[in-house]
Amino acid sequence: MEFLKRSSELGVGVLDYGDTIAYEGMLDDVLLIAGATLKGLVNVVEGNYDIVYQPYGGLHHARRDRAAGFCPINDIALAIEYARKFYNVRKIAVIDVDVHHGDGTQDMYYGVSDVLCISIHMRAPWFYPGTGDVNELGVGEGYGYSVNVPLPPGTGDEAYQYVFSELIPKVIKKFKPNLIIAQLGVDTHKDDLLGGLKLTTNTYRFIAEKLKSLVKELKIPLLSLGGGGYGPRAAEAMISYLVGFMEEPNSIRDEVFRRLMEEPTRDSKETIDYVRSIISRILSIEWIKDP
Repeated sequence: MEFLKRSSELGVGVLDYGDTIAYEGMLDDVLLIAGATLKGLVNVVEGNYDIVYQPYGGLHHARRDRAAGFCPINDIALAIEYARKFYNVRKIAVIDVDVHHGDGTQDMYYGVSDVLCISIHMRAPWFYPGTGDVNELGVGEGYGYSVNVPLPPGTGDEAYQYVFSELIPKVIKKFKPNLIIAQLGVDTHKDDLLGGLKLTTNTYRFIAEKLKSLVKELKIPLLSLGGGGYGPRAAEAMISYLVGFMEEPNSIRDEVFRRLMEEPTRDSKETIDYVRSIISRILSIEWIKDP
């Protein structure tokens, strides 16, 4: 925090190896983002709302002691620790759908079993941050509680929605969390400048509706945060999340999404077979698999 304060006052330079830029007044923005995330957390755990969406949060690359990947701090971890300390929330599940692996969050909870980190992301030899293989499962008592779904470049709506439908509810219901924190990056959109997947606005609405249905069924709160999004279509993708979170029936919601809706992207048989094999491997983890 002292380093961030000094960098904010200086107003120049970088906070890491070159991605995360320092600028004058940066710390004010960082604290605003963190405060908004914690305010959202308080509202869901105190029962004021079932779901909160904070689109500027989700800074999932930062570690305990350093910035990384456009993320000066990790507000996901701050929310986890705040929920544990002040609200005695014992089991928390993180569902990260950013195109980049949620490496910072995973790193901080790699050895514990009461924080489940699920990351669905693109993986390629040249793609940041280079982590998130399906074999990254955790260590010690945390073994099996880091769940990674690495997807090949070009994965579209069909395979992605299949993963979300077939894997997420099964793992979450087995884990039985008291709170879900979702990192809802939109750099998975087909037109994103830094991405590589082929998702459309349809998948963002789909994800939001699935999460809404899941937390209703489990009677637990959902804190949803933003994440990556690097292009003019990012706002449309974020609005699609909001549309999915809205209650039915809602004519305004349906009209908004009608204007945002895109032609769904399909996947090859090879991609579908690949994601099925990944799901099968994950569901064979000892604590997840059926008796």
